[in-house]
Amino acid sequence: MRDLIQIVAQQEPLYEMAGLPPQQTGLPFSVWVSPKGGAKHSARIKVTTPPYGSHPEAVYQILPFGFINDKLWLNANQEKQLAVWVELNEKPLLDFWEGRIHYDDDLRAKLITVNDAPPGNHREAIVALRASAPKVKSIWWHDGAYNLFFDRFLPDATKVEEKFAALGFVQPIRLHKIGKETGILLYPRSNI
Repeated sequence: MRDLIQIVAQQEPLYEMAGLPPQQTGLPFSVWVSPKGGAKHSARIKVTTPPYGSHPEAVYQILPFGFINDKLWLNANQEKQLAVWVELNEKPLLDFWEGRIHYDDDLRAKLITVNDAPPGNHREAIVALRASAPKVKSIWWHDGAYNLFFDRFLPDATKVEEKFAALGFVQPIRLHKIGKETGILLYPRSNI
């Protein structure tokens, strides 16, 4: 038994990637983060979509942010959402990479979802939403999304999404009918 303990102690440490599902990032795909281990390259992350294996992993460098290799399958809007998330979480991602954060749970506790961070261009987003959905009665930021309230009929969700995304915005939108508790959650996407 002592020999086995010495062999294990002499081996390289095991490093596993931390899988972050959409609920933990606010992104419409999963992100995989790993510690540096013995890697010679810069800090990077991988993204994929469920069911796993339906898309190959796309690899992105954290600093400066950019696509590195494998198959690029994210559209322009998804890549912009990922860039926003990486910028919000640059420090904990780099700390995990460098080994200053040791456990997945500690990393998760330090991460901010794209939905938790109010957009820096809030006024411009409100103007864009009013242009995208002219019959909206009120708009407010709550629970990580722009909530749009309508009197009678909800507009075509796809059109609102496309117009908002075409203006360069990536924040989630929730459409509500006044008097109803639940709404339709939308993730703007590029129409490219």
